[in-house]
Amino acid sequence: MASFVIGMAGVIFYINLKALHKKSTSQTDNSVVEAVISEYTRRLQEFERIIGELKVKIDTLELRVLQHPTSQTSDDTSDMTRDSSTDARTSQSKSQLQEHHSQTSDVMESTTITPPSIVTSVKSNPTLHHSTSDYILKLLVEKSRTSREIQNAIGKTREHTSRLMRRLYESNLVSRDSNNKPFKYHITDQGRRELIFHTTTGEAEAPDMNVHSGSQDSQLNVTVH
Repeated sequence: MASFVIGMAGVIFYINLKALHKKSTSQTDNSVVEAVISEYTRRLQEFERIIGELKVKIDTLELRVLQHPTSQTSDDTSDMTRDSSTDARTSQSKSQLQEHHSQTSDVMESTTITPPSIVTSVKSNPTLHHSTSDYILKLLVEKSRTSREIQNAIGKTREHTSRLMRRLYESNLVSRDSNNKPFKYHITDQGRRELIFHTTTGEAEAPDMNVHSGSQDSQLNVTVH
């Protein structure tokens, strides 16, 4: 009988101990679950906070974007106005510079430079003709000359000299030797007669001699002392 009681007591104790162990284990599990839930809850709250901050930043950026085109359009208009004003001033400056250059070129073309060779020739030749064409013919009487030599002698530009020689050539007052380069010009019989005619009429002699071009676009005044 005693052994039966002891056995029953052992069974009851075992049952109670097992129930206590299950309760302890359940409490532990509940604590772990609560800890996990608490951690996820905290993370969700953190995510909500971050999302809220991002939303505020996005709204701020949208406001800035809406305000930026107006200010940018105003800046672009101002820049275009400044660029237009700058271009207008630049164009005006270029126009004035071109006009000044044109006027300077006209003055340079209308101004004849008297080289020392002409002054020496005038002093040594008191019968120098007033016409540049007659002077060229007189030079060609001495010897045949190239266009460059004639240009240096009369003190004209290359273009002016070319026009004079072309006119003399077309008038049959000079001939051109095309076999040699550079070309040399010779006075023709008609040119000699023209020169003699001017000499005999007295047009070649004057105390103050002026050398004029046939086109009357420039003038060289030479005074013999």
